Amino acid sequence: MSGSSVCVAPTFFWLFLKGEQMGIRVCKNQKRIAIVLICFWSLGYGLSFGADESSQQKTSNQADLKIEKQSEIQKSQKKSRKSKGLLSDQQINLIKLYELDTANKPVVKITRADFEQFLEDYQNEKKMPKTKRGKRSLHRWKNYQKLQLMFDLKAREYYPKVIVKTIPLDIKRFNKNVYYSYILSYCATSGCHTQKTEHGFKIIAKNTKSTPVLFTNYYQLKTYRLSGYEMIDQDKPELSLLLQYGLPRASAKNPHPKVKRWRPRFRTKKNKLYQQVYRWIHSLPTEKIAYPFEFNSKPIAPNKKPSDPKTTPNQSNKRDRNSDAPKRNDVSKRRKRDASE
Repeated sequence: MSGSSVCVAPTFFWLFLKGEQMGIRVCKNQKRIAIVLICFWSLGYGLSFGADESSQQKTSNQADLKIEKQSEIQKSQKKSRKSKGLLSDQQINLIKLYELDTANKPVVKITRADFEQFLEDYQNEKKMPKTKRGKRSLHRWKNYQKLQLMFDLKAREYYPKVIVKTIPLDIKRFNKNVYYSYILSYCATSGCHTQKTEHGFKIIAKNTKSTPVLFTNYYQLKTYRLSGYEMIDQDKPELSLLLQYGLPRASAKNPHPKVKRWRPRFRTKKNKLYQQVYRWIHSLPTEKIAYPFEFNSKPIAPNKKPSDPKTTPNQSNKRDRNSDAPKRNDVSKRRKRDASE
């Protein structure tokens, strides 16, 4: 129905009922017109009301279909990641969490319900405020400050509940200075450490710009060990296999195994790329991070407490340190070496 008919019909209806009482004569034609308009108006109102209900039903059905499609896509992505040997979203989030430096004020998400439960579980700790006013003040903290408190209290069961939206600085530097210029252009070339190789660590060379591939390769490099040597030795960067395997066999302390088509990437340690990779390893903290999961394992459930970093596999016995990423904001714990080293 048009807007004019909707306005005119009630007017005739009022004249039809009240006209004679007020001394206004209403002719038969006007009465007939009023009755017809009222019929059309009521019919149009009923149709529009039904149309509104049907449109609302359609929109709700469309929203349900979108949610179902999104869940199906997520399930298919998880299956494809497992088949391709990629880390899950939850494992990637844990790597981000353990690599974070809270001094850089990272963007993280902690729900109010989780934080309140955390405060209740750790209310007897010395670092927790005892007064109601002090407890209320904690809710006004930034999320990265709340995360630092969880780190300080070693509340590992709450780590999987924190959503990290910032890529840690060490991984950004790895992506910029090491990943493309050395790992993918040298280590992941044909016949070397690709997924088709039978021995040694494997690097994924497809869809290299995607986040799962980047973090999977990063995890592989950080956790790989061979004969007591680490691929990335954060305590003694010059002994890292990542650097040793790129040097000529004559000048390397731990040379690359003899394989066909292998060639050294660096002629000497003065090579620019060698120095670039060395500086990145040198910038890492000496504390070795132990991720609370194994590669290709099932993602950790939100309520399941991650394993203690001291007992996590792939760690050296001499590195019996507390490696919860928490206290990395202390500058004194960063490496300070002489120029001669």
